[in-house]
Amino acid sequence: MGAIRKENLELKAKIRKEEENEDDDEELKDLKSLDPKDVEKPIKFDGKDFLTWHTVLMNYMKNKDASWKILMETIQKKGDKIIRNGKEIANEMEDKRIKKFIGTYEFQLFHVLLNYTAGDTRNKVLLLEQGGVFEAYRGIYKKGINRSEDMIIYLHAAVLHPEPAKNEEDIEKATMEWRKNIRIVTQATGNPPLTPSQEKTLYLRILPELYQKFVKKECRSKSYEETEQAVQDEIQNQKKGRKGKGSVNAVTPKEGEEHGEDVEEDWMWSEYYGWICFMAAKGQRSDERKYGNSDVEMATPEAEPGKGTKSKERRESAQS
Repeated sequence: MGAIRKENLELKAKIRKEEENEDDDEELKDLKSLDPKDVEKPIKFDGKDFLTWHTVLMNYMKNKDASWKILMETIQKKGDKIIRNGKEIANEMEDKRIKKFIGTYEFQLFHVLLNYTAGDTRNKVLLLEQGGVFEAYRGIYKKGINRSEDMIIYLHAAVLHPEPAKNEEDIEKATMEWRKNIRIVTQATGNPPLTPSQEKTLYLRILPELYQKFVKKECRSKSYEETEQAVQDEIQNQKKGRKGKGSVNAVTPKEGEEHGEDVEEDWMWSEYYGWICFMAAKGQRSDERKYGNSDVEMATPEAEPGKGTKSKERRESAQS
């Protein structure tokens, strides 16, 4: 009986502890919104560049309160259907807070649109007043999206045919421009224009030939995100190499110096770096060594540095 009582007490203590942990979770609060001064404010929209303005507006409102995203997307889905009043939207909402304080949402959106619109767009907001602000926003959104359709077609084509980077320094800029086009098309249509595998395939078109070969060799099983990161890492590795520390062009000690007498100067041709001079163990062939973590693709140029016919003649002349 004593053992059973002990087990019961232990079980009760365990249950009590779990309940206390659940209470702790209920007290957890989400992060506070960013300070308004740290959030980009929309420009005054006058009918031009709707997609950029609306993206900034959505981010600005979401920072005020996460429920704005739900409310604004509900209004956007109305399409051509006119919104008579705020109660009509409130009745469609599942969020109890939006239902209860729909008047406050109307008040805030009315003043935000007054502050960040201009010209005919602002006049429409004023005309419909606070009670018609949801209808004003629906009209602005619908008109903006319709005018943007031609641009979306153009951007979709740009997504499928990304501009190649001119050189290594241009890769990041070209990639960011391509990613921006993907983001805009996704936001405008509600669907990403590419699958993950398509993203990786098209990303190759941006890269110079050197990095295309790197991706095909080192990133076959990587996702697009992992591949992009691997390319950025490889760019930094290339830059570090060219600066001299650990560089393929770094000054190599003369034969035997600091390495003992069991080494000799050797040259190796790399498709990536050209001729590489380094110290190697005597008697070991260049094409049998590894460079880095992967096999170096060997090629046979017309003559190795210092090993051409004229160089050989000069060495023989000096020896005589």
